[in-house]
Amino acid sequence: MSDAYLYAAARTPFGRFNGTPAKVLRERRERWGVAAICIGVGQTLAVVLENVTDEVSG
Repeated sequence: MSDAYLYAAARTPFGRFNGTPAKVLRERRERWGVAAICIGVGQTLAVVLENVTDEVSG
């Protein structure tokens, strides 16, 4: 995932929701991440991300 994509993604609410964890996964060289957010009235949005780059540790 390019830095340009992450920058563009971070400019939208949903992009920030997905882009920030994706950037952290890449920086920490982790494989899996999860993000969740309350969207009100008892509703929740959650996503599980997998880092599929060659930069994954162990």
